[in-house]
Amino acid sequence: MAINQLTAKEIEHAKLAPGETEKVLRDGEGLELRIRPGGSYWMFRYSWEGKRVVIAIVQNETGSTKEAHKRRAASTELARSTAAAYRAWLKPARGANQAPRDPRAVLAEMAAADASSKAQAAALAELERARLEQAAARATVRRLFERWTAPGVMQRSDATLAEMKRSFEKDVFPAIGDRYADQVTKGDCMAIIDGVLARGANRLAKRIFSDLRQMFDYAVSRDIIGVSPIAAIKKKDVGTKDETRERYLNEAELRDLFAKLPDSGLLKATRYGVLLMLATMARVGELTRAQWSHVDLEAGTWLIPAENSKNGKPHTIYLSAFAVEQYKALKAVCTSETWVYPNREDTGHIDLKSISKQLHDRQRTAPLKNRSKAVGSLILSRGEWTPHDLRRTGATLMQGLGVLPGVIERCLNHTDDNRMAAIYQRHDYAPEMRDAWRLLGDRLSLLQSRPANVRVLAA
Repeated sequence: MAINQLTAKEIEHAKLAPGETEKVLRDGEGLELRIRPGGSYWMFRYSWEGKRVVIAIVQNETGSTKEAHKRRAASTELARSTAAAYRAWLKPARGANQAPRDPRAVLAEMAAADASSKAQAAALAELERARLEQAAARATVRRLFERWTAPGVMQRSDATLAEMKRSFEKDVFPAIGDRYADQVTKGDCMAIIDGVLARGANRLAKRIFSDLRQMFDYAVSRDIIGVSPIAAIKKKDVGTKDETRERYLNEAELRDLFAKLPDSGLLKATRYGVLLMLATMARVGELTRAQWSHVDLEAGTWLIPAENSKNGKPHTIYLSAFAVEQYKALKAVCTSETWVYPNREDTGHIDLKSISKQLHDRQRTAPLKNRSKAVGSLILSRGEWTPHDLRRTGATLMQGLGVLPGVIERCLNHTDDNRMAAIYQRHDYAPEMRDAWRLLGDRLSLLQSRPANVRVLAA
């Protein structure tokens, strides 16, 4: 029988006559179009090993609409090409060096190969998914830092955390920020620390070393990394030992300071700030970040909120009459209703190093370019002093006035290293602290205002 004997029109419009259950149209050499009430089917009929075999090729959708007819016509090309392949397997071309094959066996092999290919593709896809998941789970140093410093994880004040972030952005992240944390080596860490030491920043190098060690210990405890790359580095490997600063201003220097402040060229706000740091023993950063809402001059209190204090704990300072006087004078020259030391735009406080720079400039022997010319105006007899030395000076004065060491520690807002005492001894020492600050303020007032013919006895 000739191949493709059916015309397109015959295929498209073929249908059952009334009462018919099946109509068979032969397209030649085994290919048949069978039409039944449930739809039309392309079939391939052949003999194999003496047995008749029929294989379904394409099933068309049911219906006799024009669209159904078009779908049947479209399936004809696929049916004829499939039948041609089956014939080629049954009767290979001359010289093909291939034995006849049962189309069913060939189809089974193709299905198995396809399944194997799909299984291999699925396995590869699973491996890629696992690789991507593993990569996503691996934390870079920057992501580790963000997780370590997240709210509720790190118990540090906002000020300390901000300073830590600045040092990491400057020295750590440029070197290893985008590296996976589990790929960082001891050599990487030492390279960072040595770079900071090369700038002469010995104390900063030690702080970065401490922060890196804590961060990587955090990562180890949470199975983010297996071993800390900084564990084998010792403190002695990180620069020289810091000398403990012991500088404080004695009473003779305080009288000299009080006399020099008005002619030092300092801004009035800075002058009042110097006296406040003496009278309250607050840190320069705590004073710089202060807001007027934290200060109650009628009640005589200044609250340093947890986010402004070094140890992350709120601290109430009971203002002496001397301290209240400085705050009132400071408020009179302040241009902000929010910030005690506002920046020019009144969007926040001034730079944390501003007061320190002003005081340091006035203890130089020669002026720097574009800085204060009032050099030497605040040089004192026992050498250079810093804002933090004023804190130490206030504590030393309190000690001389007979204030108990434990009360002084409370006034300084130092953390009690005795854990059991902190748990069981709950007295807040507010009355004792108030009295200590009062004694300190009275002493400073006396040293500042004494007449020339009056000698102030040692505390």
